[in-house]
Amino acid sequence: MDLPLRRAILRRSLGRCEAFVSIDNGHPYRCPNMATEIHHLLTKGRGGSNLDKVGETYHLIHLCSDCHRSADGAVAYDTGLLIEGNVTWDRFLNIPVYTGPDEYLAKRYGRGSQQDAERLTARAVGESTS
Repeated sequence: MDLPLRRAILRRSLGRCEAFVSIDNGHPYRCPNMATEIHHLLTKGRGGSNLDKVGETYHLIHLCSDCHRSADGAVAYDTGLLIEGNVTWDRFLNIPVYTGPDEYLAKRYGRGSQQDAERLTARAVGESTS
């Protein structure tokens, strides 16, 4: 992960852990600890690194070491520390493509997304002018 991406996460988190750890009166509260580690909500093995390549920060979260240790396994999907789905790299359009239930990622990187259409149009225009 490059330095500009790390800096963007630090600016967003203000150095505080971004995990929600408890619910009091129906309201979630952020972990009070200082964040020390960046966690992929969409793991690198399932394509999170493809989103890193395009500077996406939605799938990254700044965590303290305690919360990062709990960000694995089936319970992590329930607690919001993992996102379901996969991202592949479309070599023709040179863009990441998301498949899964996350609404933001599906809208931004799913097949038929605005980005998909813009890249396809740009490629077609470039080929017709060559």
